[in-house]
Amino acid sequence: LLYYYNKNVRPVKNATEAVKVKFAASLIRLIDVDEVNQVLTTFLWLEMVHYRAGSELQIPTAARVSNLSRFL
Repeated sequence: LLYYYNKNVRPVKNATEAVKVKFAASLIRLIDVDEVNQVLTTFLWLEMVHYRAGSELQIPTAARVSNLSRFL
């Protein structure tokens, strides 16, 4: 997914601005526990979200909904 990702490109208009990133990890499955080597193998769901400046979603007031997660 991130193979062609260019880490020099930032989603801000001004290069001195900070980028706010929401990062979440959800444990989906515990696959293996190796107690001798102290290795835990898991299956995780990673969520990384950032706000891209200039890409504000313009929704008319009449079209707004209270729970957008129903449509995602």
